[in-house]
Amino acid sequence: MSNCWKLLGDILSVAQGKGAAPSQGTDYVEMLLQGGRNHLQSGFAAHMRGLASRHRSTAQRGADPDPLRDVQAYLAVKFRDRGVLDITAPGGLDTTWAQVYYGLRAGMHSVALRAAERATDYSQRGAAGSSVKQLLQAWLGNAAGFRASHGARMMQQCERLLQGYNQKQGQLKQDYQLLVYALMAGDSRSVDALFKLSPGLFPTMEDYIWVKLSL
Repeated sequence: MSNCWKLLGDILSVAQGKGAAPSQGTDYVEMLLQGGRNHLQSGFAAHMRGLASRHRSTAQRGADPDPLRDVQAYLAVKFRDRGVLDITAPGGLDTTWAQVYYGLRAGMHSVALRAAERATDYSQRGAAGSSVKQLLQAWLGNAAGFRASHGARMMQQCERLLQGYNQKQGQLKQDYQLLVYALMAGDSRSVDALFKLSPGLFPTMEDYIWVKLSL
């Protein structure tokens, strides 16, 4: 029962903190959604750290206080069966887009933006700046405004990535790049298609709900 009360409290926290009321309509609903996302994000951040703590030799977390290391340690454990990763050795499997996504999933926006500095997609140059980081920063600053200005192009990029999707490729980039773009575009159709193509991206109901609440 205590977990239920905590969930309810977290969902209402943003609205209560701003003194908002249901009469505010869609603004109030958005505050409830933000509260729900915050609840799922804090729970995932705790899960991430717990997993790394239970697999210290694989995670190689160390004492570095940098929160980016939390995400990288989690990925080192999560993808330990994928071979050498770029976070453990130069030339390893590219985890850049996975780092962006899991930074967002844990509510660590600064971490996601730092990871996005290394993300490349030349087809997006000129959409809202010259880098993936600028696109992500614009979306985090004002998702509705970003989608109004750039949503159509972002959805085109989602379609491009879906058409070129290769289930035999065995790479992380295509899954997480498409997922991050779908989040920015608010493209539920692409998320549903990706769920069918790569169901392992959403291993828990909480993961799936968080993505849906972020669209």
